[in-house]
Order: sequence, then structure tokens, then C-alpha cells
Amino acid sequence: MSSTIPYLPSLGSLLAYGTRSLAEAVAPRPPSAAPVSANFTSISVTLNNGAGLDIDNVSQLISPYAKTGPRTSLRGIEIINSPTATTQGLSSSGQNPVWLENQGLIENKKGTGVKLAGNQADEVVNAGLIKGSNGIALDMSGGDDLLIVRGSGGFDGAVDGGSGTNQVLLDSAKGGTFDGASQMQHLWVGSGTWTLTGPVPANQKGEVYADATLINKSRIGGEMHIRPGGTYAGGTIGSLNVAGTLLPDRS
Repeated sequence: MSSTIPYLPSLGSLLAYGTRSLAEAVAPRPPSAAPVSANFTSISVTLNNGAGLDIDNVSQLISPYAKTGPRTSLRGIEIINSPTATTQGLSSSGQNPVWLENQGLIENKKGTGVKLAGNQADEVVNAGLIKGSNGIALDMSGGDDLLIVRGSGGFDGAVDGGSGTNQVLLDSAKGGTFDGASQMQHLWVGSGTWTLTGPVPANQKGEVYADATLINKSRIGGEMHIRPGGTYAGGTIGSLNVAGTLLPDRS
């Protein structure tokens, strides 16, 4: 399996790649004002209550005129789960790529917390809590996916990147804890002090950037590069290239 992104990108280029849709999400989009023949490049939905959400059903509801007029084209769905929201599970069959920012609680008491099926390039930014009742918090399925974890972001259950070439970015000035993930080919630590408490066995090539620290208390596959200004304290790792600071093993 080969990477589809440049090896060892700068942090700036990585963040630009990962938050491209975030900049688009800020622009207001009143779908009710759009003409019947419009092509939606993206749809934004903010959740503030406890209902569950089937993303593909929502996309159909947002384009109500498609049944009687020319078909609309929906190329992306952007969802924000607000800090006060408790959403009872979130799923997509993969008809459209999904960008999800979770600031609150997504909890599925009947299965996977968030399941993004299909082969789309999905992106999840987690600054809240995602919980699954079947042992799986997040399943990103096929496609080249990106998971960004903020300092307060957590998972109750496993995180599975699925097939494709997938990335996880740990990025918060205040740092945090990450319990590992399966099928993530790139592990990036962008800022803050992060403690890895679970394995990232599928990692091929990852990096700890300047002003970031990774304390590995578990196992990382493949290569990790510690850039100047970056810090690493080691557990088990495939190989290590240190241009920054190497601390004694804290595992």
C-alpha cells in the first residue's frame, strides 16, 4: 500500500489539506434560496439536539425539489455536532464525502458511534466524545480518510480507518491522550504533548513536528521522524529518525 500524499509534508501543508473543507464550511449556504437547477458543492448541517442522523437521508431532504425538477448534484456534506449536542449515532452509506466536526457527544446505543461507509475521502475532527455500544466508536471504511483529534477529543470504543491510505493528526496546544487506531497509515503530531496509550500498528511513515511531543506508551508500526523542535519518548516502534529531542522511555 503506497501513500497518496507527499512524504513528510510540512505542518502547514498538512493542515491546509486537512481543513480545506473547514474554510468552505464558514460561508453561509441557504439551500432554500437555491434555484432548482443548482449544483450544491457542499451542504452544512449543525446539530443541537439528541436525534440520530442518517447523513444520506439528510442530503435528500435538503434538496426537496429534485423530485419534480432537474436533479441536483450534492458533492459534499459538512456536519457540526455542537458542544451542547448529544446525537444518538451518525451514519453514511458513502454516497457523498463527509466532513464532520464533533464538539459534543455522539453516542450510538445500538451499534457503531460514527460509521462512514463507502469509498469517499471523509474527514472527522473530534474535539468531543464519540461512543459506540458494539466496541467501535469510529469506522471510516473505504477511501483515503483523515482523522484530526483535538485535545479534549476522545473515543469510547475502537477507531478503524478502514481501507485506503488514512491519516490521523493529533493537534492541540494543550495536548491530550490518544488510545490508538487500526488501519491508519500516517500518524502526525502537530502541536502539544500527546500520550499514545494504544497501538497504531499500520503506520508507515509519521512525524512529530516542532513544538510537539509524543509519549509512546504503546506500539507504533513503520517509521517515525522527530523534526527539530519535536520531542519523543519511546515505547515500541518500527524505526525512529530523530532530529529533535529523544527522552528516556516512559512506557
